[in-house]
Amino acid sequence: MQDAQLHGWRLKDQKNLRMGGYPSKVRAMSFLSNGQLLATSGAQGAVLWPFVGANGPMGREATEIGFDDGPAWSSLVASQPKHGLLAAGLNDGRVWLADPAGQGLNFLKAERGAPITALA
Repeated sequence: MQDAQLHGWRLKDQKNLRMGGYPSKVRAMSFLSNGQLLATSGAQGAVLWPFVGANGPMGREATEIGFDDGPAWSSLVASQPKHGLLAAGLNDGRVWLADPAGQGLNFLKAERGAPITALA
């Protein structure tokens, strides 16, 4: 894919779904909350798509967490499914950890530097 959106296909009825609105290419994604949320990179924060109900994200809007007013972009995301935590690595070298259920966001690495290229 060369455009700044996600594409998916529901196998049972071959329904095509698109998740768009990204200012840059999505380079990482991770499911959390027992598969009910899909977190993606490609914006200033991590973009969360709901995957609940019969239609999943189709016709629904995403939520963005970790939004920063600066020029940095989330280049990577990774989740810890057991505890529902989400980490994001930014292209300005910072890393944050958040609980999408609303328990806050903490920078694990607040200093700017080289882009984050891997999270585990």
